[in-house]
Amino acid sequence: MASETASAIGIIGPTGLEIARWAMVDNCIREYRVKRGWTQQQLADKVDGVNQPRIAAWETGIRDFGDTSLNVAIKVANALRLSNPRRLLEAPSESKENTSES
Repeated sequence: MASETASAIGIIGPTGLEIARWAMVDNCIREYRVKRGWTQQQLADKVDGVNQPRIAAWETGIRDFGDTSLNVAIKVANALRLSNPRRLLEAPSESKENTSES
């Protein structure tokens, strides 16, 4: 009934494709963080202006990483030692980015 009401008044939720993209980005951040052996708090400590609840919200899909400013995306990519912030938008297993610590 609620979905019928939402449709009737023109409220449209995210499409399946959008949800899939968000899940991919969320899992990407989590996977790169875990590859580093870091907790959410440790990653947050490395990204100026980002706290652990925000990392958790990205990883769980509560907050869309796609709505993040370019400045913050670059900070997250730098903290994760990714040379290209676009790596955060692709599945880590598909990425050819070298994430080994140097």
